[in-house]
Formats: sequence, C-alpha cells, structure tokens
Amino acid sequence: MDADDFHMQKKTYFDACAKYGEEPISSIMESFEGISNDADCLNISAKKSAASNLNLSNAHICVIFTTLKRDCYITKVDVSYNVISEEACAIMGKVIFNNTRLKHLNMSMCSITDIGCMYLAKALETNVRLLSLDLSGNPFGMRGLYRIASSLQVNDTLRMINIAHTDQTNVSLVPMFTLLKHNETLFIVDFSRTLGPVSNLGDHISDCLAVNNRLRDLILQRISLTDEQCFKLCQGLRFNRKLRLLDLSGNKLSCDSAKELSVVLTHNQILKQLVLSSNDIRDKGLIALAEVLACSNKGLEKLWLNNNSITGEGLSTLASALKVNRSVTHVYIWGNKLDNRACNAFTEICGTEATRIFKDNTDVIPYVVDGVNYLAELGHYTYSH
Repeated sequence: MDADDFHMQKKTYFDACAKYGEEPISSIMESFEGISNDADCLNISAKKSAASNLNLSNAHICVIFTTLKRDCYITKVDVSYNVISEEACAIMGKVIFNNTRLKHLNMSMCSITDIGCMYLAKALETNVRLLSLDLSGNPFGMRGLYRIASSLQVNDTLRMINIAHTDQTNVSLVPMFTLLKHNETLFIVDFSRTLGPVSNLGDHISDCLAVNNRLRDLILQRISLTDEQCFKLCQGLRFNRKLRLLDLSGNKLSCDSAKELSVVLTHNQILKQLVLSSNDIRDKGLIALAEVLACSNKGLEKLWLNNNSITGEGLSTLASALKVNRSVTHVYIWGNKLDNRACNAFTEICGTEATRIFKDNTDVIPYVVDGVNYLAELGHYTYSH
C-alpha cells in the first residue's frame, strides 16, 4: 500500500471512532498506519494488551472491525480474549465477506455465542482468502457448529479450523467428520475437549480417516475416547496415507489401544507425530509400540508418552528400540515412574555423552548423584504443525 492508502485507512478508523463515540487509540492507529513492528498483523488480543493496560470496550471492537471492512494490507488479526458481542460478530462477518487480504483470524476465548458464530459462518461461504480460523474456547454449541459445517461444504480455501473447548458434544461433531470425508482443503482440525462422551463418534472418525486425502493434523485431546472408539479409529487409519499428526492425549486409552496403534504403525509409515500423553497405556502398551519401532516402523519421528503409568520395564524397552530405530528423534516421558531401570536406560540414549536423543528433543535430562543415575524434568514441548 502507498501513503494514500495508509492515510485512507487511518481516516476510516477515525470516522468509525466518531460513529461509535470512541477515542482513537494510538497503538491501534499505528497498526492502521502501517508503522507497527509487524506491519501486516493487527494484534489486539487481551492477553497482549493486559501488559499495556489496553482494555477494549465492545464499542471499540466494533470500531476496529468496521475499519477492517475496508480492504487493507492487514493479513493477520488476533482479537483473542476480548468479549466479542453478536453485533461485533455481525461486523466481522462483513469483514470476512468483503476483505480480500485477511488470511488468519484468531477469535479464541471471545465469548462468541451460536448467533455470533452464525454471522461468521455465513461469510465463510463466499470468502476465498481466509486460511486459518481459531474459534477455540467460545461457548457456541451445536447450532453454531452446524452452521460452520454447512458453510465449509462451500468454502474451498480454509486450511485450519480450531473449535477446541467449545460447547460441543459427540452429536454436534458428527457433521464435521461427515464434512471431512469429502473436504479437499482442510489440513489441520482441532476438535478437543467436548462436553460429553464420544459414544459412536469413533465410527465417524474412522470413516473420515479412511477416505480423506488431505487432512494432515487431527487433534482429539480430552474427548473421553475409549479403547473401543480407538479401535474403530485405527480401522480408518490403516487406509489413511496423509495424516502426519495424531493427538489422542488426555483420553481413556489403555494398553489395548496402544497395541492396536502399534499394528497400524507396522504398515503406516506416513504418520510422523503421535501424542498419547495422559492416558493409561502402561508397560504393555509401550512395549508393543517399542517392538514395532524396532522392527518395522521407520516413519514416526516424535512420540509423546507423558503420564501413562509406565515403569522402567516399558521405558527400558523403548530405549533399546531407539538404539535400532533411527527415525524417532523426539521422545517425551516425564510424568511416568522413572525408577532406576528407566533412569539408566535413558541416560544411555540422552545423557551428556549420548548422541541418540538430543536434549532439545526430550523433556528429561540425566544427572548423577553418588554414582546413581536420575532423570530431571527438562521442560514441556508442544508439537509443530
């Protein structure tokens, strides 16, 4: 944009302030003038603004969204942790409808209701630029999600959608998985933390994975997934040749689920990241996974096993497998029973003189006291999309 464009954008902001009876805010004005540090990004997240004492009213949120209706250079907007009214959602719907440059929109934790969600969803039907939409942590439920699923049957540009920690149930998620059986554009979906048990959702996940040839990351944290549902998921995963990341952390999976996943990994060399943290796979489950990693799977690169009641028996088996397997570069085990056997085994593969697992690729670090090996927590690590 040239100087005239920036001037016009600034004027639009001032006019909107006058319309809503709001005083202009210098930091926001700088963003619209193109002189902020990140020129193409408008970050008014309440998390960020808390440090600068910027407390935006609903009226000023409407001012900002009204300004964005004018096509400008801004491609990323983060309004997370603000309270977004239905009126403001209606204006943002017009932004999504009119703006041809906005690519990334974060509206997480914004108190968006079903009605507010419907305004956003309607605009998605015609938008051809937005690539990522984060609606996590909002209280919209089945009505709002149904409208989104309907819009995504038409939209063919969105690559990532996050609806984690919204008021969804196993019933309301069904249309999304039905959509994913035919969707050719979504790469990343996060459906974590539903309100109730998943019931027959495993069948729908399985059907989706069996035929979807685009989905890359599937995040299903804390949806009360049981062994029975995981078995069904694995049936679809056997036929999938695109999924790179599967996050099943915080569910109700036992060693039986880990054994079923190990059968899948025998043939699936495409999956790169598997997150099983905060389940109950124990030693038997990990041993089954370790045997596959030692013998047949050469595709998996990152494995999360935190908080699974695993002892030295399972962890030492994994450490031995990793001496043979060279594809796994990241492994996370903190929160298990790190007895002497576990400490000795992981000291061999990630100690100061070891070169198998580097310290930046794990969450434990070995240390020695009176000739005895111990493991300390090194830090928490998240996966990469």
